[in-house]
Amino acid sequence: MLAGYAGCINAVGELVAKEQGIVLKSLQIEISGTLSLDKYQGKISYERAGFKSVEVVVKPTSDATLEQLKDWLIAVENRCPVQDNLANPTPVSVVLFKEYESSAVA
Repeated sequence: MLAGYAGCINAVGELVAKEQGIVLKSLQIEISGTLSLDKYQGKISYERAGFKSVEVVVKPTSDATLEQLKDWLIAVENRCPVQDNLANPTPVSVVLFKEYESSAVA
């Protein structure tokens, strides 16, 4: 999930930079999350299984001003689909489908 989020920020960041006339010489994204393994390991049932927090550090190398980069990052955050899914409730549907082996009867 974290890798997908970083990739989305990277892709949207490049797109928005082009639209805003910002030249990005490089774009480094550092991402980390705090995760409790107790729920995953079945030790407790009352906690969420997911990340408790996610931190993203975005380090663009550019001649753009700090104000331009702030506006750029706001646009990136607003347009990143992964961030939208993380920040807002998203219905998820899980379907179980059991395959049955066919046995030929002679």
